[in-house]
Amino acid sequence: MDITTEPRGSGLHFVQRIGMQRWADENGSWQAHGVRLDLMDGPRRLTRCKLAVPPRLAEDWSRMAAQELEPWARALGSWRL
Repeated sequence: MDITTEPRGSGLHFVQRIGMQRWADENGSWQAHGVRLDLMDGPRRLTRCKLAVPPRLAEDWSRMAAQELEPWARALGSWRL
């Protein structure tokens, strides 16, 4: 499945953002360098995955995560939620 940096007008794809990511928890929030993958159906976001990874590994981890998520992504996309 394609990984882009901007949403497309149609089709299932991931939009990738590399840089500082923020997570909320019961004590407020924390942040770390990482990657965010938004699963998109055209311009509509279906779900989001964030990973805390060092900058030098962000691209590789994005590809690995997208490969792992692809079967689930296709199932979600076929339901047209």
